[in-house]
Amino acid sequence: MSNTPGGSQVSPASSPTPAPSPPEPYRVDLTSGSLLRGLLQLVWPIMLASMLQTLVGFVDVVFVGRLPNATAALAAVSMCWKVVFVVMVIVFAVTTGAQVVVSRSVGAQDMATARRATGQAFL
Repeated sequence: MSNTPGGSQVSPASSPTPAPSPPEPYRVDLTSGSLLRGLLQLVWPIMLASMLQTLVGFVDVVFVGRLPNATAALAAVSMCWKVVFVVMVIVFAVTTGAQVVVSRSVGAQDMATARRATGQAFL
């Protein structure tokens, strides 16, 4: 402790508290344990999204099928789904390519390339 001009004592400056470290990224280790369990941990969101997309299509058909001119309405819904499907294929192709680049970059500890590829995928 040191004295100040007013006679009060000052304790030595304590070191600042370090910032908390970021949480560990979620990783699934496919090299040990059950391969099936590891794969299911990775694919369950995709499976759920596919099931929900199918449910949306089913609900569309049920509701549109109750309209007065159901035949024409169902044909219109069917044609719209074709357009949606083409757009989804394009989006899936871009995101799959981006996933490859981002995964390789993260594996190589090249976060700058991973961030750049992620940004490009959104454009």
